Amino acid sequence: MEINKTCCFTGHRPKKCKGSEKAISKALRKEILKAIEDGYDTFISGIAPGVDQLAASEVIDIRDCERPDIKLICATPYPGFEESKGL
Repeated sequence: MEINKTCCFTGHRPKKCKGSEKAISKALRKEILKAIEDGYDTFISGIAPGVDQLAASEVIDIRDCERPDIKLICATPYPGFEESKGL
């Protein structure tokens, strides 16, 4: 039996992020790729603005360009959240 490994993201909102969006995305990508090498194949993001969305974007890019086997789950706090926040 093969066991999936799951990684969850949470982090600062845009106003509290230290560093540029580009630098944060680059660091997230590096850690996501390391997690994939360690066997993680499922990633969960709360999809809030800031680190959550940046991490989700990196997972999508990696999945679309390199690793179609990885999955992204967007965990929203309530039905309709994505419409109410303009996501």
